[in-house]
Amino acid sequence: MKQLITNKKITLKEAIHKLNKIGSKCLVISDKNKELIGTLSDGDIRRAIVNGYSLDDQIESIINIDPNFFYEERYKKEEAIDLFIKKRFDLIPIVDENLIVKDIIQLNDLIGIAETRFIEDQDTEVIIMAGGIGERLLPLTKDTPKPMMQIGDKPIIQIVLEKFKNYGFKQFTISVNFLSEQIIDHLGDGKNFSVSIDYINESEPLGTAGSLSLKQNLIKGKSYIVTNADVLIDLDYIKLMDFHEDNNADITLCVQYHEVNIPYGVINGNHKLESIQEKPNKTYWINSGLYV
Repeated sequence: MKQLITNKKITLKEAIHKLNKIGSKCLVISDKNKELIGTLSDGDIRRAIVNGYSLDDQIESIINIDPNFFYEERYKKEEAIDLFIKKRFDLIPIVDENLIVKDIIQLNDLIGIAETRFIEDQDTEVIIMAGGIGERLLPLTKDTPKPMMQIGDKPIIQIVLEKFKNYGFKQFTISVNFLSEQIIDHLGDGKNFSVSIDYINESEPLGTAGSLSLKQNLIKGKSYIVTNADVLIDLDYIKLMDFHEDNNADITLCVQYHEVNIPYGVINGNHKLESIQEKPNKTYWINSGLYV
């Protein structure tokens, strides 16, 4: 709980760091006495950046100051589950009579992980890019395509597929090339995973999205999710689709905040020294490999 609580004076950059560190999509904002002030979601941060806020600006003006919360020992489990499901909340603060934060609950705290996927079936098709050779992982990928590398007891492409399935996505097209038979043998037509899978066979590697040119029956005006087969992203895919459609976007890219530390003094000036920045940190938004 302590990791999820912060104060209103931190910057957007600090909030992003905190969310990344703890793997959450939302923070609870309180004062020094732990009295609830509001909440801050990753969506609040995205909207602030779109509206011109700097990463160095404080979060105070973008906090949701009217958050949903429960009084301790005065809410029912079924009521909380219903609110999580209807509003797709990431967390709900629990407070006492003085609005002092006593606990923070998440849906997984209330029901088993297998029951948390409450979303109805989605009609958006997911296209998974799995044709890469995986040269950077050699020799591990000499006889095994990168999407079939195991994480725990499952290949990564199966984990990617199941994460989408948990949000109601059932239609998949997988683009394959290198050692494609291993991927096709494992996933088949998708029936064993309660989904439907078609395949695009690249005769040669076609790059990040080149295989889309081979995709049959693309429907004009319809949205598709495209993802690399080797990235695991903790994201509400339905909220992603809502964001894409609400903005009437041609393409939506999912990005990751990334900071690079330069371990040297950086010289500014052209032939004439103007300044030296000692070991500066550079921040960038980088492409995560997930698109609509």
